[in-house]
Amino acid sequence: MSTAFLEAVKEKRANYGLSKERFESSECIEHIVRYAVKHTPSAFNSQRARIVVLFGRQSEK
Repeated sequence: MSTAFLEAVKEKRANYGLSKERFESSECIEHIVRYAVKHTPSAFNSQRARIVVLFGRQSEK
């Protein structure tokens, strides 16, 4: 493999522009997350998943 390719892989970063502004209600976000967890395959079919979603002041802790 070329050095340029290996360097590009090493330096790859994802940047997310997160803010406190929400475009959906808490209930809508909860519904989407529950649906995604229920229908997403688990590693080695372990069927365990835990998701924590914080809203408002709790997300600032």
